[in-house]
Amino acid sequence: MCIRDRYQRRVHGIVIYIMIGRVGLRAKFLNMNIVAQAMRFSVADQKFAQGRKISKLQVDTANEFPWPQQRLIEKHWQEIQEKKPMPTFMKTFFKNREIYDDLNILYREFHQWCALPDDEGLSVLCEQRLAKKLSKTIRQIHLKGMGIEMANLTVKQPVLEILSYDVSRNLHVDRSKNGKEKDYQVVDDSVFGIGLKCKAYTRKEDDKSHPLDVLDYMHKPYLLRIKTMISSPMHLYLYFKDELGLSEHHQNDPSILTTNIVQFEINIKGSEFMRILPLELKPPLLRDWRITDFNDILKGCLLYTSPSPRDATLS
Repeated sequence: MCIRDRYQRRVHGIVIYIMIGRVGLRAKFLNMNIVAQAMRFSVADQKFAQGRKISKLQVDTANEFPWPQQRLIEKHWQEIQEKKPMPTFMKTFFKNREIYDDLNILYREFHQWCALPDDEGLSVLCEQRLAKKLSKTIRQIHLKGMGIEMANLTVKQPVLEILSYDVSRNLHVDRSKNGKEKDYQVVDDSVFGIGLKCKAYTRKEDDKSHPLDVLDYMHKPYLLRIKTMISSPMHLYLYFKDELGLSEHHQNDPSILTTNIVQFEINIKGSEFMRILPLELKPPLLRDWRITDFNDILKGCLLYTSPSPRDATLS
């Protein structure tokens, strides 16, 4: 690649239009050479992948998967420009608890499991509502003669930007263990000992919490939720099972970064927030993390709107 080409790829605000047949795939560089490969297919243009004609049902089925969306990327990019600097305490917590490393691993494993027609991995990595939604969608894609594959396996993602974070008390990552909004009284609170702001959710009736719960090693009342923007050459793409080669629409260029909006959550004890010294021996948090939303497929996966097991039984 000549010097002029390299320079042009990094010009601030450059917009690239990739035309695939009639399917317009717009990718826009956003200050950090981030490209959002919007892989949604237009129903009106049912030709892609080497001129193959696909049905509306196949298009609709493919669109159920949470592909990157340019609109969503632009929305959150604006949030990055306007967000306030992260407090020093939280910067130290994220760094010394190796949270960035944990999120990198989950992001990579998510791509690997989506490329396999197997529900087991997704059920471990994702909150159950998201896992069920993805598993159902991937099964339907395979039943319609298509599949999902991964390209450019990447261990450490080039860009992992934390868009926002919040802390709640008395809520669980598994939404089935939470009640509905009307079941809770919500008040402003803080994490004991460090003054970190959080929202406390107390059940109006049948509150089984006890002051001595803090002595229980397994008691993890705080829910930390992190929304991220991750850009990486690693990405997922759609293919047809009867094709030996890659689909024409698939761009396997590792210099192009695909951007996704991913939400991660974990239940932890209050004392975990204080274990931030870099040389301190700390238990790993990796396997407690869950992906709770991916490209807004669950609209942020609200904390308490899932029906409780009781409600599901009654319905």
